[in-house]
Amino acid sequence: GYYRISLKVESNSIPACNYNWAKPNLKSSGLFESSQSAYGGYFGWNTTSMEYGVYNGGDYSPANDPCYQAAPKGTWYTPSLDQLNDLMNCYRSNNWEYGWYFANREIFFPATGVRFADGVIKYTGSDGSYWTRTVLGNNSYLLKIDGDSRNVKMDYSLRYYGRSVRCVKRM
Repeated sequence: GYYRISLKVESNSIPACNYNWAKPNLKSSGLFESSQSAYGGYFGWNTTSMEYGVYNGGDYSPANDPCYQAAPKGTWYTPSLDQLNDLMNCYRSNNWEYGWYFANREIFFPATGVRFADGVIKYTGSDGSYWTRTVLGNNSYLLKIDGDSRNVKMDYSLRYYGRSVRCVKRM
């Protein structure tokens, strides 16, 4: 017997708007989902844990960044306020599709919902938000998807809520 093995190597990032964006959301610390439409895990701000009530109340730390754990370790990180703001303004689609497309429909951010302080996950498919690494006092900035208004904007929230994370790395 002869065997033939074929391998197809695909990039796990999408180059757009001055950065390489992870194709899917983060599933757990250091691991990505299999598709862009998957919601991923719900993280407290700047923590590798997905347990509710666990979050970082101090300054941003790469050691606590769940993106920083993705292979190759140290190349991915949670985006800053400016990076997500740039993406939000980078050829965003005009239509609500239970989330938003950016970068000429190359990057999709689904409406992932939110995990509240009591651990309950609500609003999947209608609302969602994505952490930045940028702090504002006891809050952190985030990209917020609002299904009621069919809008996406930058906002801020208390850090103990569980939110989605889309990782980024430099080009």
